[in-house]
Formats: sequence, C-alpha cells, structure tokens
Amino acid sequence: MQIPKIPKASDAIEVSDSDTTIYKVTSGRTFLLRGVIITNPTADTVRVTLYDGPSADGRKKLDIIVAASETKVLDKNVLEGIEFKYGDVVGVSSPAGAVVVVTGDEL
Repeated sequence: MQIPKIPKASDAIEVSDSDTTIYKVTSGRTFLLRGVIITNPTADTVRVTLYDGPSADGRKKLDIIVAASETKVLDKNVLEGIEFKYGDVVGVSSPAGAVVVVTGDEL
C-alpha cells in the first residue's frame, strides 16, 4: 500500500542565527520540499541555510542569499529532489531576521 502525499506548509517563521524549526516533519514521514519564500526585512543581506534536522548534524539542504528588503521565491523546478528524511526543516539566518515559509509534500 502506497502512503499518500499530504500537501503541507509552514507558518511564516522568523529565523534566528541559531537553529530555528521552520516545519516539524511528522514522525515516520519524509518532507519533499516544493517551495520556499524568504523575506528579508533587515537592512543587511542575509544568508539562510536549511538543514535536515539540527545544523550540528551537517545535513545542509539549501543555502540562499537574500538582499536587504527583498523577497526570494523558489519553486519545485529549482528545488527538485530536496527531501528532509532525518528530522525537521531547520533554518539558520546570518544575520538573524529573515522570515521563511516552506511548502511541500509529506510522503
């Protein structure tokens, strides 16, 4: 029996300069990333890194730079094949302050 895909989306989460959970993946499932929206309300360029679980585990999935006062939108064509299998979708913003939304399917 195939487990159905369940469309999911996070709330808009302000990401700090340490591990910030953006989306909590349901236990026993994999999250297939389909979309990312990053808004940078700060006066500085930010770098947002997404990890599969805690950043200390080293499972970096995506690294995005967003200019001051800009928004960057990535869709499934750019994000093809990015899965979170081991933990939650965790983000780190350098410097802190970026606002992130992720969308995708749980499998």
